[in-house]
Order: sequence, then C-alpha cells, then structure tokens
Amino acid sequence: MDLVTGMARRALSRIPAEIKQRDLLVDGYDGEPTYWYIHIEPVKPAATIGDGTLLAPDESMEAERFKTNIGRVLKLGMAALEGTTRSGIALKDIIPGLSKPKDLIGRYFVYDRDAGRVMTFRTGEQYLITEAISLTTEVKDPSLYKFYL
Repeated sequence: MDLVTGMARRALSRIPAEIKQRDLLVDGYDGEPTYWYIHIEPVKPAATIGDGTLLAPDESMEAERFKTNIGRVLKLGMAALEGTTRSGIALKDIIPGLSKPKDLIGRYFVYDRDAGRVMTFRTGEQYLITEAISLTTEVKDPSLYKFYL
C-alpha cells in the first residue's frame, strides 16, 4: 500500500467520528426490546490521550472500541427483570439500589464480553441486544476505564 492510499484510508476512517451522531437515549431510535431483553449502547473510546492534547492513533481507538464492554442501558423489555434465580432471589433485587426496572435506564454497566448481538444503524450508532443477566458490574464513570488487546 502506497503512502497516498494509506492517508486516504485514514482520512475516510475518521469521517464517522467527525459526524455528530445521535444520543440514542435522548433522541430515541427505532427498535423496542421484547420479552427479557435489554438494549445497551457501548461506550465509545476517547479520541484523545492524557489531558486532551494528544490525538489517539486510529489503531489504538479501534482496538479499544473492539475490547470495550461497558455500556449505557437504553431500553428494557417488559420482562427484563421479572422472575427469580434458581436460588430464589428476585432478579430486580440483584442490582443494588434498584427500586423498579426502569431505574436501569441511563446507568452504565460492564457486560459479558460475548453477550448479545450488536445492531448498527447506517449513521454509525450502535446498540447491543442482550439479557439483563449479562450485566456484571455497575460503573459510575466509564471514562476511567481502558481496554487493550
């Protein structure tokens, strides 16, 4: 690959990042989870490093995006936290401080690496369809975490 082709590919790879994407939680989107499924929006990696003066290389951002498994809960199916575990614990009681299932919306969680199916809009936004049982840890500030290959 020659220098010009490489530069063109890098420039094209940056186009989606420069386009203002919708905030799926605020603006809404097409799709409603059914049954016990939930929709999670994966956290996007930061484009800068450190105090914001260094631009992260494309390869680094792509690797971090690939390994990220923290997301924001967008929507819940009607039975997302209904039922009990085999040991008799109500699913709605598994997450501390949860008074009703809708309280999950907008909160950030670590989810299982191979959980669910990723849906991608033509405009670049993505969400994951998974089950509530895939949520493993709540995090308050997802920007504190890094994911490497």
